[in-house]
Amino acid sequence: MNKKDASNLDVILSILFLIATIATIILQILFSSPTSTKVETSLFSVLQFVFSLAFTWVLARVSLRSEFQESQKKFAISAYRRIIEINNAVNRLISRTTSHMEKVENGTAHELDVITEIGIGIRESIRSSISDWADIIGDEIETVEKIQMIREKQSMENLNATSLKTDATQPNENDAVIEKLISTLPQSLKITADEFSNDYMSRIHQGKLRLKREEKKKGYVELPGFSESSFDKDICDFKIGDILQVRIGDDNENRVGALIAYDNEGNSVGVMTNKMGGFAQSYLDAVDMLIHYLGKSVFRIEILDIDICKEKLKDERHYFTAKILDSVGEDVIEE
Repeated sequence: MNKKDASNLDVILSILFLIATIATIILQILFSSPTSTKVETSLFSVLQFVFSLAFTWVLARVSLRSEFQESQKKFAISAYRRIIEINNAVNRLISRTTSHMEKVENGTAHELDVITEIGIGIRESIRSSISDWADIIGDEIETVEKIQMIREKQSMENLNATSLKTDATQPNENDAVIEKLISTLPQSLKITADEFSNDYMSRIHQGKLRLKREEKKKGYVELPGFSESSFDKDICDFKIGDILQVRIGDDNENRVGALIAYDNEGNSVGVMTNKMGGFAQSYLDAVDMLIHYLGKSVFRIEILDIDICKEKLKDERHYFTAKILDSVGEDVIEE
């Protein structure tokens, strides 16, 4: 039984005991008479005392639980704010090490890469710590993360508006939604919500730098992917050197907003997987990093390698790697 169910049960019990107490008093008044025995009178008195005591005990229990939860909630919010501050500090560390990797010698670059991986590990622990407080301030955490998701969506819309050369400064209905969500937060979390949501662009910048470093080293950015029975065609129907188009789409396995590869006839071939690993907080995070880096959400890839294609089975996946052919956006090159 969770805390909410226990609290609801206590409220119900307090109401029942109150009704029982009042009913006992009414029955005693209605049935009292000169002929009532001492046993009957004593029974009514005992029942009144028991029900009143039970009502008082449950009411005190509800009050104490409420006070305890309120004090615990204040502590949880304070801890959550500290977690966010640590998260921002870790992201600044990762950003600094990432931005300096391509400017240093090989030995130092390795040390910076180790520091980056340590930072990524700390960030994983931060997400676990946030989950630990979900039972107490789950609604507040959900609101903050919802604000972050809306801000990420806005950033994507602004990117698309820029690529289409449209005006991205028009009033957005999401601003009103964000303002309403922030108003529901405790005062101590209102400023923190802005800081936490702005962390998204910091992660995107770090991802863009990592992709830029890969392109500088290899001459291209490599993408892994796989094909399975849910797609229109199998990657094994193609050969190394074939060109596919990648764009955001869905497939029959409930993958929504994934990077799907298509052939020239529009048949889905496979899904591009998360190449950023723990550097991204989720698959969608990795997709956003790649799209921001390229400055577009539709691009071409050339197949570099296809795993050995065995006999096609219903649940078999065929993995492949490809390189991105399209050029990078000018804003990324200038960074």
